[in-house]
This record gives sequence, C-alpha cells and structure tokens, in this order.
Amino acid sequence: MFRSVASSSIAFLSIIFTFSAVGQIPDKSLITLSDCWRYQTESLVLQRPAVDSSNLYMAERGGRISAISLATGARLWATELGGEVRSNIALFGSNLYVVAGPAIDGEPKGNGRLRTLSANTGIPVAEMDMPFGGRIRLVPLASRLILVSDSGNIAAVNSDSNLVLWQKAFSPVEPDTVVAWDDKIAFAGSDSRIYVISAGAGTNLNTAAADRLVSALGVVDNDLVWGDDRGNLVRYSLSKNSVYWRFKNGARISSIVGTSVGVVATSNDNFAYLISSSYGSVRWKKRLSGRIANLTVGDGGIAIAETIGDPNAVILDLDNGKSVGLSTIADEEAFLQAPVYVAGRFVFFTNRQVIARSTGQCTAK
Repeated sequence: MFRSVASSSIAFLSIIFTFSAVGQIPDKSLITLSDCWRYQTESLVLQRPAVDSSNLYMAERGGRISAISLATGARLWATELGGEVRSNIALFGSNLYVVAGPAIDGEPKGNGRLRTLSANTGIPVAEMDMPFGGRIRLVPLASRLILVSDSGNIAAVNSDSNLVLWQKAFSPVEPDTVVAWDDKIAFAGSDSRIYVISAGAGTNLNTAAADRLVSALGVVDNDLVWGDDRGNLVRYSLSKNSVYWRFKNGARISSIVGTSVGVVATSNDNFAYLISSSYGSVRWKKRLSGRIANLTVGDGGIAIAETIGDPNAVILDLDNGKSVGLSTIADEEAFLQAPVYVAGRFVFFTNRQVIARSTGQCTAK
C-alpha cells in the first residue's frame, strides 16, 4: 500500500476532481508529490544531466554547465565552456565529462572538444579534440569513457590521460539507444542490427538482427530487449543467440525500462505496458491522454509518465498500471525531457524551471 502525502487540502481536492473528471477511481491511496525546491531558468538544453547523491549537473545554453544542490536547489557553481553543449554530461569518479563546441542554430559545427571538469568546483582540468563529430553520447564504463556518435563512430578514452584507446566505425547509430552493463555496451544501428561490444578492447561480442529499425533498447538479466518502429518488442538471449520472446504492439516503441517487476515499455499510440520479463505476456496496459514523451521509474513501485502538450505528469502504480496521482506544472510551461529520480526525489525539467518533488517530506528547502 502506498502512503499518501498531502501537501495541502487544496492540492488533494484538485487531484480528486481530476480523476473524477476522467472517470478513473484508483484502488490505492493517491500520491501527492511535495515541492522541495525550484530553480528558475529558461536556458536548459536537451542534454541529459548527471547526478550524484548530493548534486545535479545540467547543461544550459551558451555552453554553460551548472551544479545544483539536490537538498536546496541552490546553484553551487557554473562554468562557461563556450559554444554549445552537444552531449550528455557524464560523471566519472570526481570529474564531469561533456562535449562542447561551435553550433549553428543548435546544430553541431565541427568536432568540438571533450572537456573535463571538477565535479566539486566546476574548474576545467583537461580537454581534448574529439576524434569525430555529430551528436555524442558519453558512457562511463569499466574505467573508460566510451564516446558514441550518431555517425556510427565509437571510441574509448582513458579517463586519466584522455588518450584514445580504441576507435571503431559502424553504421549510423541513434545515441539514445545506447545501453551499458558490466564491461559491455550495446547500441542499435541504422542497418536494423544491434551490436554488443566490449568496453575494454572494442571487440564485437555479438550482433543481433532485428526485423525492423530499432527505436528503443534495454537490458534484462544480461539479455537484450528492443522495440522497433512497427511496435514489436523482443527479448533476445545473448547466450543462445536467439529470440526468447516477442510481443506485438500497435505502434512504434518509444522507450524501454527494465524493472524488478517486469519490462515497462511505451509506444506512440499513447500506451504504457508492463511486460513479463520471463514470458513476454502483458501484465497491464494503460492508455494515457496523449503521446508519451518520457517515463521515469522511481522507488516504491511507481513511475512518472509525461505526455506531449500536457502539463500533468501521471504517477503510475507499477503493480497494476493505475493512475495514483499527478505532478502538475503551469499551463504555459512544457516538459523538456525525462525527469531524473535520485534520493527519493523526482527532478522535473521544463522550459522555465527545474523542480524537485518528493514522495515524502523534504529534508531541506
């Protein structure tokens, strides 16, 4: 049973009215997220932030990296790198890594540079020329920093010396499909193949052929789980090099999240699903008010789903898919990217601010 946390009677009655209006009566207690802090900014860029137990590290326009306290929402430091940030921010030990460089109308120009910053102070400590350009995904793995470009170029960099250890070329890659575990990294190419390579040497460990263009990729118990642009969801056994199970949905799979209760998948026909990891059967199916843009799983068996154009993010009970609450922003705001869950808090990113909300009491504001 989830515990309801009411920040005010007005907010509680508002949520009751919302559920009544759409004819939904959840069978568990409603969950109200308490506001912990808000950080005002209209300069966020669509690059994934990094977090540790204390701070959030995020990118803003103009090549700025800012560190925000997770406890209070105060900005601890900001560093101007120049140009524009063109990769996610990766936290590796006590340092942050990010690619920044010139851009025209938000599109990368040239190869940019890999910058290393102290996570404590934001002071730049190293930089190197990128061996290739494009949109970049940074993945810290097995004492190496893996660089993945949408052009299909992949390299491993020594995090201490910034020396390139190996470099490989594949067909163009969608960086958002990159997943990593143990010493392996997997990604989907434009040739409808999924490649699994070692972080240590870049050697090809496995190649799986999909029927269609892969749109989302995940890992469950050392197996691949992928979704494609025709709504197929597949679990593929890497040890047996064969399909373990297949589920057919009606629309493009947009995201996959492995959880302790099964595989949570979303599709472009507004549905979220919980699929059995073992059998590929549907445990529940939930249609939301619009196309699902982002879904983030938290502790306590809940997830947050944001839909395009809707200021209400829905809190889902992972046991049964029921709506058990809302997290609302102002009508003139829009969610920019998936919330981050850390230390009992969901951190939301909008075009006007960053908001931290908790399922329990905020220890500091």
